[in-house]
Amino acid sequence: MESHARELARVPEPERAEVWRETVERTNGKPTAAAIRETYRPGPVPGPVPEPERAGAPGMPGLACKITEFAQGNSVILETCTLSTSP
Repeated sequence: MESHARELARVPEPERAEVWRETVERTNGKPTAAAIRETYRPGPVPGPVPEPERAGAPGMPGLACKITEFAQGNSVILETCTLSTSP
């Protein structure tokens, strides 16, 4: 099916056969595009790491943010911010 092919195209070529085999096995011979996505979960892509802390923002001098998790491959950034009301 076309949906299977689209999902498999996202898998790096050296891993496709193994992902397909695992998906077919896991779904008892009835693979779906969703099952392929579940089988292949890419890890974070190495890349530039954002600055770990930011202090202040335009119009918000008491704002302090810290990035606690970063995964560029899936564009996941967890940023915790606090706002100080004292000068």
